[in-house]
Amino acid sequence: PSMLFITDCHKEQLALKEAQKLGIPVVGIADTNCDPTGIDFVIPGNDDSPRAVALYANVIATAVMEG
Repeated sequence: PSMLFITDCHKEQLALKEAQKLGIPVVGIADTNCDPTGIDFVIPGNDDSPRAVALYANVIATAVMEG
């Protein structure tokens, strides 16, 4: 993949480490309880709210599809 989007930096540590090893840029939501180390493009926001995560995912998906 050319990019990884993570919605929870605590639960996605393995995916984050694999992306770093492969040189894949990471876009991720970082809540106040998240260490954004390793995330290349940080989106400050609430990763506990399903509605907020859906909004971020839709925006990222649209941007990726539009190039």
